[in-house]
Amino acid sequence: MRYPLVKLLGLATLGSQLGVHARALSGQSNHVEDIAINKRAPVDFNHIDDNPLDKRTPVDFNHIDDNPLDKRVAAGGAPPPPPKPVPVPNKPTTPGKPASNRRPLAAKLARFREIFEVLSASDRSDIVKITKCRAKREVHLEDGLRETLDKRAGEDLTLDWDKWEEIFEAVDEELARTYTGTFKLYVFGGISGLSLGARGPGGKTGDADYVMERPPDSDPKPEHVDALKKAIEKVANRYKGKVDPKFMNDDVAESIEGSGFQYIAQNSHAEAFSGLRMTIMHAPWGMQLVMKMTKISDMRKWDSEYKEKDLQDAKAFLKETRTVLGGAKINREQLIHWGKERQLFEEDTKEVVAGSIKLIDPDLIEFEQDVKDWIADQGC
Repeated sequence: MRYPLVKLLGLATLGSQLGVHARALSGQSNHVEDIAINKRAPVDFNHIDDNPLDKRTPVDFNHIDDNPLDKRVAAGGAPPPPPKPVPVPNKPTTPGKPASNRRPLAAKLARFREIFEVLSASDRSDIVKITKCRAKREVHLEDGLRETLDKRAGEDLTLDWDKWEEIFEAVDEELARTYTGTFKLYVFGGISGLSLGARGPGGKTGDADYVMERPPDSDPKPEHVDALKKAIEKVANRYKGKVDPKFMNDDVAESIEGSGFQYIAQNSHAEAFSGLRMTIMHAPWGMQLVMKMTKISDMRKWDSEYKEKDLQDAKAFLKETRTVLGGAKINREQLIHWGKERQLFEEDTKEVVAGSIKLIDPDLIEFEQDVKDWIADQGC
């Protein structure tokens, strides 16, 4: 009986203590705001806009279309006029980077044009499947180019070097009929590889990519452009069904800026064709090497493949570049410079070199150690 009695006495004591505390609290019920946990300032509902947490500008519902956050068109109303374009100021060129405010999108489109010709099945010849190279895809360009791709010659409209010499003669003859001026063209890519014999005895290509000579910091002379355009059209009609209508085109010029054109003019020493009105030179071999590296690397990025004739061209351009350098190996700064002349930033050039160099030179014996160190972390 003693154990229950002790428990009862303990409960009674606890109850009396709780009653004291309850009375103490009830005595403060008229001053609850004085408790430290509730020291918040009261909200003045007569001056709600003065609250620093609510300094927003009230919406004028009579002029809802003026609200910059709500430019919606009222039902049945006419759409607002399009905003005027804001001019983009010229940005200074930083060392090691090409100017990016001239035609940056056009340059990228030019870079990817040939890749998407392959992906769109317009030229699926001599494809080699390989391990995909890690790189960032630019999907917005991929989607746009799939719709707007300007297809080039199919395999049935390709020509060997002997036939190309005939075509160049025909263009020069057409020029001589009506034009008295003279000019130079600088060719890139497959036509240069073909001239070097890089693609073997049966090698062919469907077009000749060129840039036309021009005065410093200017476009080509209009009279040269018009005369060449008319001559190309006449030859295309004469060889209809045998050559592509764009068998000679200057699309490659989209990826070159002012300094690049001057570099080409000053460093193109190998002649491809000489006529009465038109002389054709091979563009600098170093630039052409980086161009082929770009195509090979970009194709690996998208579709884990490359074209055998691009690799053949690249190897030929590498050999010619070493010859121009007096046999010296190619270093990192040279690659960056050639990329810059084609509007590639240093990180772009690094990516395309890493994505192609071991296909072109598996043992890397043609390149200096600084190139090997530069791309060591790329994993391609």
